[in-house]
Amino acid sequence: MNKADGYFEVYTDGACVNNGKSNARAGIGVWFGENSCLNISEPVQGRATNIAAEIQAACAALRVLNKLGHKKVRIYTDSEFTINCITKWMNNWKRNGWTVSNGGMVKNKGDLVVLDNLCQKFEHVDWVHCPAHSGVRGNEEADRLAKIGVQSYVVL
Repeated sequence: MNKADGYFEVYTDGACVNNGKSNARAGIGVWFGENSCLNISEPVQGRATNIAAEIQAACAALRVLNKLGHKKVRIYTDSEFTINCITKWMNNWKRNGWTVSNGGMVKNKGDLVVLDNLCQKFEHVDWVHCPAHSGVRGNEEADRLAKIGVQSYVVL
């Protein structure tokens, strides 16, 4: 959705069933708008977790927007963790060799590196937290798409 301020807006969400268990399944949802051919519903790549799903959903949105040539994007997500990763913690992690304060490695590093690289392709990425399950249409639609993506996930 194009806005008057020049930003293209999109809603992203991830979903995971049985998070943290060996039979976990996860999917991503990206909602560009009503009946948009760009809307995405896919299974998570790799290990199925709620965090991987949230990050990969944002990556999927950015890939499409980059291909379409958009330079200023606004991503609405209910994942405060994803927003904090990219806006608060990413630079420190890169500076510290992808370690956290206790010396351990950053989880989801692979997905986060992809997200960071995608963000670099834009003039500006505006991250907006959208409360989950609060009746915001874009978030509800992205959630619906993510749940469909869960159904496509194959547990190996």
